[in-house]
Amino acid sequence: MPKLNLLIVGCLFIMSCSANKTYFNSELKKDLEASNIDIKKVQFYVDRDVVLQRQIADKNAQVKGGEIKMENGSYIHVIKLKKGTPGVVTRVYNNRVDVSFEVGEKRYLTFGEVSMNRDKSYALYADSWLKGLGAVKYDGYTYYVLPEGGGAKLLVKKSSVNKNQSTHRSMGGRKV
Repeated sequence: MPKLNLLIVGCLFIMSCSANKTYFNSELKKDLEASNIDIKKVQFYVDRDVVLQRQIADKNAQVKGGEIKMENGSYIHVIKLKKGTPGVVTRVYNNRVDVSFEVGEKRYLTFGEVSMNRDKSYALYADSWLKGLGAVKYDGYTYYVLPEGGGAKLLVKKSSVNKNQSTHRSMGGRKV
């Protein structure tokens, strides 16, 4: 019986952790702008794992980060972005944002409003899509997003979203 209780508590904990985030969409962006909240001060998260990879020549096998693996006689540079990784907006466009998940001038991914999503949530934007692979510019190179990460969307914490800015004061009272 104690194992069952522990399992139930564990499930509730996991559900409560994931339930405190919501998808970032165009309506939420408008609400932030209307409330004069700087979108660059909001903490963002990615909702699923995203894997970027590019083929490199063996003479260029020295890279800054990620992992290098040999695949069919070619060197492949792989960068993984794990689900739930925090990121910050570095640039805002009309219906897109650049989000950086690590430090570096050209280390960002672009997320944009996707018309196919009814909630107009912001999904990973690629320059082109071919056979499920999205071509993106990252750190000055063209990488390909593997299919599992192609539908990655931005999340924000609900507590950040639901906060209303207000000022409070109390009347001091008057005496005769």
